[in-house]
This record gives sequence, C-alpha cells and structure tokens, in this order.
Amino acid sequence: MQTKSIIIGIIALMVLVILIQNSETAIVQVLFWSISMPLLVLILVTAFLGFALGYLICSMQNRPRRSSKPQV
Repeated sequence: MQTKSIIIGIIALMVLVILIQNSETAIVQVLFWSISMPLLVLILVTAFLGFALGYLICSMQNRPRRSSKPQV
C-alpha cells in the first residue's frame, strides 16, 4: 500500500507542475460548442475525470459478482 501512495503522490506533483506552467487560454471545441477556458482548468478537469474513471473501473472489478443461478 505504501508504494501505491508514493506513486499517487508523484503523479499529483507532476500534475501540479504542469498546471503551474500552463496558464494561457485554450479553446475547446466539442461537436457544435466552442468553450474558451484557461488551460490550467482544462488540465485539472481532465485529470479529475481520468482519476474518477480509473476509480470506477477499479471498484467495478473488485465488486463480488452475483450468481446467475437462482438460489434454492
């Protein structure tokens, strides 16, 4: 568990350095929408969505599966 905490800390530190270095405005185009936001916010939202998706996938894999057979 200690190794996992160290890796998460290193990744968080790397994200923080990248956030500090990228403060200019970016234009994001999704289908018909065009959104202008600071690149810092875009990277932060993307990192959060990536961590959330990874957590959801991990929790779904560790969940006990239900048996498809009816219990008698």
